Amino acid sequence: MKGKYKGPMTVDEFFQALFQDRHAFFEKHAASAHIKQATIYVTFCDEHGETVQLRDSQGQPIEGYISAGAYHSAADHYEAKGIEPEPLPLATKTAPSTKRATAAPFAPF
Repeated sequence: MKGKYKGPMTVDEFFQALFQDRHAFFEKHAASAHIKQATIYVTFCDEHGETVQLRDSQGQPIEGYISAGAYHSAADHYEAKGIEPEPLPLATKTAPSTKRATAAPFAPF
């Protein structure tokens, strides 16, 4: 599937449009709520619509990046699978130590 957004627009405006269209698309087409992979091609521009090249702190052009995806906590994993996490073993009580802690000698940098 392919979609296009005509600009120029700010990055925030783009993501807002993408978010709003997401709701409209799924309501209209009742499509699956899962995506296997997505590739977004973006042409950056200045406020006048002139194309610009993004550069890193050393001045090298930024060609792209690969995202690891959204963060998912272990709790989300357990909830999705209907698994109850194993309880942690109870700590056993031990007698307090009779040794005194000694501080390391001070060493200036």
